[in-house]
Amino acid sequence: MFLAYGLVWMDRYSVIYLFPFISNEMDLTNSDLGSAMSIVAITWGISSLVFSVLSDKLGSKKIFLILAILTFSLSTFLSGFVTTFGMLLILRGIMGIAEGPAIPLIQSTIMAESSAKRKGLNVGLVLGGAAILGKGLTPILATIIGSHFDWRVAFYVLAIPGFIIVLLLMKYMREPIQQSKDKPKIKLADYKVILTNKNILLSLFGASLYMAFLFSFTTFLPLFLIEIAEYSETKTGTILNIFGLVLFIWNIVVGIISDKIGRKSTLIIFSLISCLIPLSVLFFYSNFVLLLISLIIFAAGLGYQTLVMFVIPGESVPKVLTASAMALVILVGEVIGGAAGPYISGVLSDTYTLAASMWISFAFSLALFGLSFFYNETAPFKINKQFKTA
Repeated sequence: MFLAYGLVWMDRYSVIYLFPFISNEMDLTNSDLGSAMSIVAITWGISSLVFSVLSDKLGSKKIFLILAILTFSLSTFLSGFVTTFGMLLILRGIMGIAEGPAIPLIQSTIMAESSAKRKGLNVGLVLGGAAILGKGLTPILATIIGSHFDWRVAFYVLAIPGFIIVLLLMKYMREPIQQSKDKPKIKLADYKVILTNKNILLSLFGASLYMAFLFSFTTFLPLFLIEIAEYSETKTGTILNIFGLVLFIWNIVVGIISDKIGRKSTLIIFSLISCLIPLSVLFFYSNFVLLLISLIIFAAGLGYQTLVMFVIPGESVPKVLTASAMALVILVGEVIGGAAGPYISGVLSDTYTLAASMWISFAFSLALFGLSFFYNETAPFKINKQFKTA
């Protein structure tokens, strides 16, 4: 699951690191980069809900996940053949359709297979795949292959791991425990539980703010470092790679902390820390060492994504509705935040400077910090204590 999750983000982020090469050939702007990320968010969000609901109703996560990974890997491979930006957008849209259900399917599987005491840790560990592969390994592979060979070759190479993962899942993956023993029979009325749950409604807003923050920041950080900070590709790659690696560690640490002190307290603390990430770029970019140290420390803030996107929504509804609840949160987060964030940042970066993308990221993160105070606690040990006290 760790590799599958990381692969999703490797393919999604690939265009960010290859964009300087693509833009030179196709004469593209920052707004175009924002559009390339936004189209994935829109199709991703819609498909995540549709296919996750189907998987919940049919009780089959394995086949949906395998088909999803196979499809978006083919999309990545075919991206190497595009000759126009329109063709690239179409393939990115198809990628979003395929990647959408993969995330809730992976995370709901982990939630089902994990004990109550290890949910935060296990989800955080799997989430680390995005940090290691998507933010750590992808910039290395994409920039090296793009500069030494061609950006088209980079797409071909980045598609290969997907085909390998498909074969591994076909052989070794099993259906989550509750699906294997008791196929869920979900009625339409059951989904009212999702739509009327306070934490789910809050997570819809929280996911939108998180996605807007994440993609405004990660989409334009490489360009900011190269164009504004005037870092070399080597220095930029170093920051991106180390940032990805420490995110992996922080995802695990924050997951453990949430298992110990509760979901709400953890969310409040680390959503505040996340506000310092874009600010450190804005104020410390002229000092490479200081910027690197600050990003290593403040990267802890992004550990809360596990809670907003997966753990809290998953713990707020019955197990058979977990994938659907997560998918709804992803749908709204992607379509609103994931689409609007990078597009607005791209337009404002073209109108003003790339610093606008960092300020927008800060605003979204600050808003999420304010929202975090309104969640209800969902950590099992906290809930059990409340029942015993009552």
